[in-house]
Amino acid sequence: MPESHAPPISILLIERLMMLRDAVRGLIGNGPDLRIVAETGDYTDVVTLMEEHQPDVMLFHLHAGDDDMVAAMVTVMTHPDHPPMLVLTSDSPESATNRSALHAGASGLIEMKEPTETLLKAIRCVHLGELWIDRRTTAMVVQELRQQRNNPGKDQLHPKDMLSPREKEIVAKVAAGLSTEAIAEQLFISEKTVRNHLVSIYAKLDVSNRIQLALCASKMGIT
Repeated sequence: MPESHAPPISILLIERLMMLRDAVRGLIGNGPDLRIVAETGDYTDVVTLMEEHQPDVMLFHLHAGDDDMVAAMVTVMTHPDHPPMLVLTSDSPESATNRSALHAGASGLIEMKEPTETLLKAIRCVHLGELWIDRRTTAMVVQELRQQRNNPGKDQLHPKDMLSPREKEIVAKVAAGLSTEAIAEQLFISEKTVRNHLVSIYAKLDVSNRIQLALCASKMGIT
């Protein structure tokens, strides 16, 4: 029988410097299962290109202090069924700009100093609904999300809009009474990955257990 192949993972590349766009495009070309379908250096084009090309992953190269790109990510998060966003950064993962990107909804951070294969793995990972964030950064972001209750921002997203598509799936399954093991089995991911997602979900929704999460899911209409 002829071998069947899944379509390549489509990527929208957002990088304001053309030289770096060329470089990243060349790196991604090393992955036969990856394909850039559109690219831009203009943040105002991001949503239009997302809707036109419907990429599987959005890859942002975030420069230090680039609040406009973070704002573009926040806008992406307000659109239903938005693809996961991966941030390529030259700065420390703990920097203020990168923390803002994670709060805006990025599914992962990868430093420019990492080898090409790590970038390709990160793209594949977030495409599957996973997170690509090291433990230290995850702990930092979870703590900050918990503190938002005491210092709420004026332009804070609706809690439902802060959840990734994969997180919404997990919330729905928790609300249906499924165990971590059952969720992992149905979504074809590990139990550890489910637990990692739950940590993020609890922090975003400011809940501390499955009962509270199920009640919150009902209020948000996630079933």
